[in-house]
Amino acid sequence: MPDAVEAIKFRMEQQGLTAKDLEPLIGRSNRVYEVLNRKRGLTLAMIQKLHLGLGIPAESLLRQKAPAAVRRRIGRRGCKPHRPRERIADQRPTTLPEGRSTPC
Repeated sequence: MPDAVEAIKFRMEQQGLTAKDLEPLIGRSNRVYEVLNRKRGLTLAMIQKLHLGLGIPAESLLRQKAPAAVRRRIGRRGCKPHRPRERIADQRPTTLPEGRSTPC
């Protein structure tokens, strides 16, 4: 099944639409181009308007690849594992001075 951008471009080609024709459904021209170039994802409102206005199945519009900026941030290897910081308690001496029952 195609992702959202592929489905939109296919419908544009079928109906002979331009990016200008998508403005009432997606927003201003810069927003339309950001969506078509995968730099911005579709909002729920955009999905609803595209589904009702162009007849694109909602299932196709819900399938989205991550925008290019997110893909660049994650990279090919995925997210780096989180390395927890050392705790201050781990840096205190293990033995307490005589007469003290707590480290503080």
